[in-house]
Amino acid sequence: MPELPEVETIKEDLKKKIVGKTILKASTDNPNTIKEPALEEFIAELKGRKIVDVSRRAKNLLIHLDGNLVIAIHLKMTGHLLVSDGIEVKNGRWDTEDKDSPLSFGVNQFVHLVLKLTNNKIFGLSDMRKFATVRLVTKERSDELLSDLGPEPLDKSFTFDEFLRII
Repeated sequence: MPELPEVETIKEDLKKKIVGKTILKASTDNPNTIKEPALEEFIAELKGRKIVDVSRRAKNLLIHLDGNLVIAIHLKMTGHLLVSDGIEVKNGRWDTEDKDSPLSFGVNQFVHLVLKLTNNKIFGLSDMRKFATVRLVTKERSDELLSDLGPEPLDKSFTFDEFLRII
């Protein structure tokens, strides 16, 4: 299960790889991964949206899109995100014959969400146990969903004195 430091690293890597790209197409082989909105609306709303930022709140990855929308992803136990250069996904598997490519590793062969991006990038959510969740919501709804979480330990306002006060 990715913990907060890993999710922070994923966020920073995604910022370098997908910010500025536009979503051309979204697809999934597991509609249960998409928690809101309905699958058809999810796919239709994503098409043509530009990725403007990536952030994190607790262990939730937030992919900010134009139009005040956010893709909120929680990786749960076995979910992880991958970005490839032009390697497509077929039947939940990365279509690569390069056995040395990280995309060919067994753990990366459970791709349930694919976003085709500009510049020949493919963004995939691989999740062997299918516990990961994805939501497409407004920024306000995202804030609402995350409002009950505790303090953000990497925030500058979370000082040692604040930590002592809480405990």
